Amino acid sequence: MNQKYTVIVTGITGQPVAQIFCCDQADNEAHAREQAENAYPGCRINTVFKPKDSGWLQIYSPNEAATSDGAGFWSNEDGWVEEGAETLFDVPECMEYQLPLSLGRDAEWRFVHACAASQVAVARHIRSGYLAGNRQDSDEYATTEAMMESCPSMFATRDHAWSFLMEDAHENLELEDGDQERHLRVGDEVRWTDPDNNEASGCYTVKAIKSTTVVELSNGDCSFEAFVHELS
Repeated sequence: MNQKYTVIVTGITGQPVAQIFCCDQADNEAHAREQAENAYPGCRINTVFKPKDSGWLQIYSPNEAATSDGAGFWSNEDGWVEEGAETLFDVPECMEYQLPLSLGRDAEWRFVHACAASQVAVARHIRSGYLAGNRQDSDEYATTEAMMESCPSMFATRDHAWSFLMEDAHENLELEDGDQERHLRVGDEVRWTDPDNNEASGCYTVKAIKSTTVVELSNGDCSFEAFVHELS
């Protein structure tokens, strides 16, 4: 029975990035590989999967893994890392991203099914998509929902997912306070002016930055949200 397959190929003359070869009529995976090799003589077959499969691509180097205690997976932030810390890519991204250097130049794209992908890597992939967007409040809610659904063992509550999302999203954010630009980081010591009779005014630590106008403050005994314009 003929099936559809997607083949990721590299090593095509004059093409520094991968190409996607679509097989509409293949008996099996081996047949799909054969068709891709016939279409691109001398190419390197990276990975084969069915278009309907749910998952992502990761970059893997057998040589790096063998010589670095398993750290053969590529992270855009940290280089070669162990599985679970790698960057996951959407399939079209392989046509825009050049493979990194590896021992023996053996780095290749590998398809990883959603059910087999590390939940840490999946959560980071979802967070990266959020960070690349406009960061609207509605996007934050949708992103935390997606992380909880895709990574149930990591995030038992929405607060856990929120904290993971904010770890990179708002740790160092430029906030506008009227006409004055403020630079706040998680961990900064600030003075809060209580708008209700000044009763709780005092020095607090920035625990989290919720948005461009709201932060979470803590003094060790309690935590609460405050507006940026109330800080000095």
